[in-house]
Amino acid sequence: MKKGFGFLSAFVVAVLIAILSMNVSSAVSAASAKTGVGLSEHVLKAYKEGWKYRAGGYGQFSGGVRGTDCSGLIKSYLWWTGDSSDPRPSLVSVAGSSGAMLDSASSKGKINYSDSSSLPRIHGLILYQPGHVGVYVGNNMAVDNRATGVNIKYEKVFGRDTPKWTMWFKLPQITYPTTGFASFNGQKYYYENGQYVVNTTRTISGVTYTFGASGALTASSGEAIQAAAESSGATPYLTLQTDSKGADVEKLQQRLKDLGYYYESVNNYYDYCVSDAVSAFQGAAGINSTGIADPATQTKLFASSAVKNPKPGTVTPGMHSSLVLSMQKRLIALGYMTGDPTIYYGDLTKQAVLAYQKASGLAQTGILDQAALSVLYSDAAVKAPAQPVSSVAEKSLSAEAAVESKSSAESKSGTIVFSNMIPAVNAAAADRSAQEASGSDGGMVFSVVLLSAFLSGVFMTVKRILSLRKRTAAVIIKK
Repeated sequence: MKKGFGFLSAFVVAVLIAILSMNVSSAVSAASAKTGVGLSEHVLKAYKEGWKYRAGGYGQFSGGVRGTDCSGLIKSYLWWTGDSSDPRPSLVSVAGSSGAMLDSASSKGKINYSDSSSLPRIHGLILYQPGHVGVYVGNNMAVDNRATGVNIKYEKVFGRDTPKWTMWFKLPQITYPTTGFASFNGQKYYYENGQYVVNTTRTISGVTYTFGASGALTASSGEAIQAAAESSGATPYLTLQTDSKGADVEKLQQRLKDLGYYYESVNNYYDYCVSDAVSAFQGAAGINSTGIADPATQTKLFASSAVKNPKPGTVTPGMHSSLVLSMQKRLIALGYMTGDPTIYYGDLTKQAVLAYQKASGLAQTGILDQAALSVLYSDAAVKAPAQPVSSVAEKSLSAEAAVESKSSAESKSGTIVFSNMIPAVNAAAADRSAQEASGSDGGMVFSVVLLSAFLSGVFMTVKRILSLRKRTAAVIIKK
């Protein structure tokens, strides 16, 4: 019996060690993907979302708002797990305080306020003053979470009186650009010798590019050629559709965003959010809504007379967008639906919207424009009745995403949407169901502990039964 118990304990310990080993591997993978541009995007997003200052915080939710201290703002990026969850410190090992971060720096230098060149033009540099750190996001701007009541700020580096940054440094956990193009905040920059260029032109692979004072790309010979071709009636555009990648997709997204059809972060992947935005533009422009950006569609889209979205911010059935994600979160909070929010507006979402519209005395169209969404997100929004108004509450949004996203994918191109084809703003939400299927670090360890306790309980029960049988047999023999 002792041998059996020893084997069982060894098995449980082996399983636990294997699981913890897998988590260590994923942490290393996560750390290798962190970049200076990514850090800049992250802290700028935190500023736009109005994160609060919270001593010891590293991005955890409190009252629906994230909070960090100065170094915690940087840690929140290294430990990021998604838009709807708290960062996880076990992902990456990083120095704790501002001074310790400086001591760990892979490269550092002093900032001379009479010489702007003393601060390298590198997205994601860490800025330091005694007891405080921030993040340089380029173009003489920095983001830092300063103090209680002051909270997160986006301010100039050179040109402000106090507090002044005294040093810059690079964190060893972050990879910084060296040579080549980098995209930040919807614009392109070009790095040479570790810094992005400014006020200059560069000819790269036969194309001449012009970069302005901020370092952002302002024009290229390729764009001039394209404009000339358009004026002559030619169609220099390549057909773009779901699964397309590259600079042309990035340019397409930015144009759709400028016209009010696209609501996500600009990147170089053509996913269903892009396809839906193209369809919306095609409908407004009187073109057959296919979701495919063919030459005819792009000619109209990039024309100076391109029609802007007449109803920007409107959420409609069949739509893939972060707008849908936000709407679903609110409908869940109000009690109209359950499950995990996604970026897809399917039948279950429509049932919830119709139920909300009915309870609010609105026309039951399944469509919510900006005005209606403003009410939905306000304190005036009508909560769901105590009893379920439909079968929505009994169904899972995750199931809707799995079934309806597949159906939508097949109807458009026969290709399933993978998480790496979804814009950065949505990637965490898209990957969440997969993460939850495998479980978090704490969840897996907790499950193993439960399993261990259960098996130990079974063993002790069997042991007691056998012991009782022995005592009973002994009594019978004695009699």
